[in-house]
Amino acid sequence: MELEKKLKGKVLKVNPYISDVKEGFSGSASPQYFETMLQLTYLYFTAPRQDTTVLKTFLSKTKNQLKFIKNNPMIAFYDTLMRTCAQSSPRIVVIPSEEQLDQIKMAKLFEIYKDRFADAGDFTFFIVGNFTIDSILPVVESYIGSLSVTHRTETWKDVSPEFPEGIKDVSIYKGTEPKSMVGIVMSGKFDWNDKNRMELRMLKEILSIKLLEVIREKMSGVYSPQVQLMVDKYPRSEYSIMTIFGCSPKNTGKLTKAVFKEMNKIQKKGPTLVDLNKVKELLIREHETDVNTNNYWLEKIESSYFNGDDLTTIPDFNERVNAITISDLQLAAQNFMKRDHYVRTVLLPEKKK
Repeated sequence: MELEKKLKGKVLKVNPYISDVKEGFSGSASPQYFETMLQLTYLYFTAPRQDTTVLKTFLSKTKNQLKFIKNNPMIAFYDTLMRTCAQSSPRIVVIPSEEQLDQIKMAKLFEIYKDRFADAGDFTFFIVGNFTIDSILPVVESYIGSLSVTHRTETWKDVSPEFPEGIKDVSIYKGTEPKSMVGIVMSGKFDWNDKNRMELRMLKEILSIKLLEVIREKMSGVYSPQVQLMVDKYPRSEYSIMTIFGCSPKNTGKLTKAVFKEMNKIQKKGPTLVDLNKVKELLIREHETDVNTNNYWLEKIESSYFNGDDLTTIPDFNERVNAITISDLQLAAQNFMKRDHYVRTVLLPEKKK
């Protein structure tokens, strides 16, 4: 809180993070506060501070929130969907229990944090923005170059949960309002390359178009269907396509069949030329906007470093988009939309049980 007051009115932020396979910092600042951003990064490395009062306040607030959200049907729906996809792995926590919160101790948190940020020697810093190299070099040398290096050697192991085999169909009964949610997740391993990721993205957009046209507008059966795509190279190259929609409890089965029917059409004949052109135009328009943002270049450079992506293909983006054909996406749909391998979770009101 004191830090927030100190930085009030300044355009800058720095946040440390620890994920499954890496730790680091994300931050941003206007050019005039660039040095302050690096000062904060330096302090996060060298002078972390324990504050048991803040931890107690955080845990108390979280426990109070749990009392309200644990009976929320939507929260229960997402919790069930995620746990089913992760086969109830203890590493996947959507809603922590009070017992789990009671296990959190400041000493252990501090020990983990200090260990993860003890050696700056295995960190790579990516800086993108409105500056010249010469203008930022002195402060980078001061605050990044002076960080402690221990030359330790470490690696990571894959402890992530496996997506379940076959078909998992789960119903959860929560709440009394006549409202339902349906979530369908298809996930699998894939070769990490630009063409596969491009085709997955285009499939996601095409499926979104069809669901809006068919199950929302023609069938008038859903509230705002969403199709989400997630791709990761680590800890293993995987994709997930998640379709979520709200509807009347009596329509969950009918609308699920409609979703699969649209997927089946793409698998059998590919997308229509009209839909393909719509998606190509969308991707090209988004790209024209993205290349003018710092976040785009930061993401591309980082992915090039960690995932081996080829930065030299960026100027050819439009050509690569336009090269994707109907038959390409038909084959991609056959590979990535598995009718015999998915998780479906349905939220139903308790009175329907």
